[in-house]
Amino acid sequence: MEYARAAARLANGEFDAGNHYSFRLTLVGLTALSYKLFGINDWASALPPLIFFIGTLALVYRILKDESGPILAIGLALFSLNNWTFFYSDKLMPDVAVTFFAFLFCYVIYSYKYLPRKMPEQAYSLLAALALFMCFNSKETVVLLGPLVVWLMVTDIVQKRSGRFWLQFVGFSLVMLAAYLVVCQVAFGNAITRFNAIVANSYLNSCSYDQQPFSETLKRITFGLAELFLTQDMLLGFLVVLLAFFFVPVRQLLKLSDRKSFFIVSSVVLVFSANFMSISVTSYIPMCPDPRHYLFIVPVVAVAAAFILNDYLRVFRFRIGFFVFVLIAFGFSLFLKSETGFHLYLPVLVAIGCFVFLRNHMHAQRIFAILLFGALLFQPADMFIYARNVNYRKQKEIVQRELIDKNQPCVVITDEVQKRLGNYYSGFSLEATCQFINYAEADTFHFQKNVKKMLLNNWYTRYLSGMDDQDMPYYATIAKNPVFMDEKLNLSIFELNKIDQRKRIFSSENDFETAKPNWADSANKSKEQAYSGSFSEKIGEFSVSCTIALDSLLPDSTSQLVISSKLKIFAINSSECNLVISMDSDGKQYFWKGYDLSKYVKSKTSWWTASLNEIVGRPEIKKNSMLRIYVWNNKKNEIYIDDFKVELFSVAN
Repeated sequence: MEYARAAARLANGEFDAGNHYSFRLTLVGLTALSYKLFGINDWASALPPLIFFIGTLALVYRILKDESGPILAIGLALFSLNNWTFFYSDKLMPDVAVTFFAFLFCYVIYSYKYLPRKMPEQAYSLLAALALFMCFNSKETVVLLGPLVVWLMVTDIVQKRSGRFWLQFVGFSLVMLAAYLVVCQVAFGNAITRFNAIVANSYLNSCSYDQQPFSETLKRITFGLAELFLTQDMLLGFLVVLLAFFFVPVRQLLKLSDRKSFFIVSSVVLVFSANFMSISVTSYIPMCPDPRHYLFIVPVVAVAAAFILNDYLRVFRFRIGFFVFVLIAFGFSLFLKSETGFHLYLPVLVAIGCFVFLRNHMHAQRIFAILLFGALLFQPADMFIYARNVNYRKQKEIVQRELIDKNQPCVVITDEVQKRLGNYYSGFSLEATCQFINYAEADTFHFQKNVKKMLLNNWYTRYLSGMDDQDMPYYATIAKNPVFMDEKLNLSIFELNKIDQRKRIFSSENDFETAKPNWADSANKSKEQAYSGSFSEKIGEFSVSCTIALDSLLPDSTSQLVISSKLKIFAINSSECNLVISMDSDGKQYFWKGYDLSKYVKSKTSWWTASLNEIVGRPEIKKNSMLRIYVWNNKKNEIYIDDFKVELFSVAN
């Protein structure tokens, strides 16, 4: 939604130089044009990524169009039916643009080196430089192409060929970069405004490897990316590329003697770059293991695999090797409990097995292509079925019909993802009659008397926001009498009179600086880490416990007890631990619930906030009950906690 918002502002003649997303102009600019022509809607948002996807598909076709029908079909399928390529083909994300321009760069170099030249040499070098420049204007991940550019350049220079081409390429690239910096200086008063915006908008997350123990970086560069490729349908084409090293002479590969060698080497260099290359110049930070960041590799690998299959698919030893490689991938996927094993690798194994069995059949290659195409369809088909069940179109229709189109002033309280979607449906208009805010914003929002307060609970967008029931505010979990409800979609709309109908009956916070009532003294106070003050608690197996006698606290009118817990947590390595809420009566425990706290820890060696609510009905609470809240560190990980706060609220009948 950030790209949609930036495009909407650009369509209105505004440019937010403080937002680094605004500088991804190939996507944002094309989307702004689409919004100008068609309005802010789903079709206009999907059009730019579809153009980039179709453009990449067209380049794959142009490279493989002279091959046999089965090989052409396999190459196109390996690209377009890749799980994540297919998923992002209509999503407003810059990675699809990066894929197109990165592959366009490879296509220009390929055309210059291996096809009859139809243009002057400087035209090829200009187009190659322009492709990289447009990639730079799509997303900063263009840096991952750096090793490939250097490899291709050095290979040609060592073999004393294409020197003038590369000299022109470097010259054109420097001119474009200089022009870009001059434009930024003139427009914003600072040539490096974009880079300053990147720094200003950076935030701590699970991929902030410079802020975490080196073990996290080591996991990422040893097996992290390989595991991602294996479980996220990014590996199949690369298995073919790896197998080629047993058949293609190394000297031929190093010299880039033919187009097959060019795409094989390009695939390998790009994968190594994706695995090891740092995206920061000040610290070693490999790219975050998210499939969309690596989509630019997929078409290169698809073409390489198509060329390899064309040359070696008839070789029995190659077919057996391919079967073994996929079988190993299938085994690892089962070990990692990944659905990709049955959705991808098993169907591909069946396709290869049939081809081995039919190796002497005159149409064996065609049959294999059909079977492989069918195998590659499993994951997109599964994605299509899931999308049908989620039914985004109906969700949108409900929000528009029940809230936006009524043109009645209202403030809709919802989760973060639904908030962004709601504002997008309203065209990001600041004058929209229906405003969407998230739960956290509702705590401090100034509600006007003549404006309705609405609550929108949508299971799917709540899931996308990373929220469980315990993360929801109390009023969102107990809302009754919806003005609209769709049970199948688990989507409800409520009109709120009062946001919070609770009465606080207990509140205590342990900052581990001094002794506190209801809290036992901690034997593990530590000065090693502290969020506030000088001390925190370094948890052993159990943290200090907050113990509360309930009988004297609960008013007779209580129908529900809301237990609210909030604490700061700091993990050195593993963050696996649980917040426990238990109740016992006369020494016998009758209530126990544990809540995973690791989901709140986005990165190691930094402080994070964990906050959750538990609602207990009054009939469940026995006489003489003692309530205990503590952290259970059952694996004795090195974890610190601070500012441990417990609040109890009574809800009347």
